[in-house]
Amino acid sequence: MEEVEEIIFVVSGSYLVGYTVNSTEYFALKMGPKTIIGDHSVMFNKRSEFLYRAYANMDCQAIRKCNYQEISGSYSLLA
Repeated sequence: MEEVEEIIFVVSGSYLVGYTVNSTEYFALKMGPKTIIGDHSVMFNKRSEFLYRAYANMDCQAIRKCNYQEISGSYSLLA
């Protein structure tokens, strides 16, 4: 339930996605390149419900939440 401060674009490497139940961590998915971490949380201003842990060395690109909001605010959905 942490606040997400950036959207991460995974270029290479892999990571695990999981959750916590009764203070025990469970990892259910292994994800890899061409995936995005934190997009839903940033776009809808929600806290993360999931855990993310690097599984192998990763190369990523990121955009901070404030920069994303500035860019998305300059575009209207009613074009």
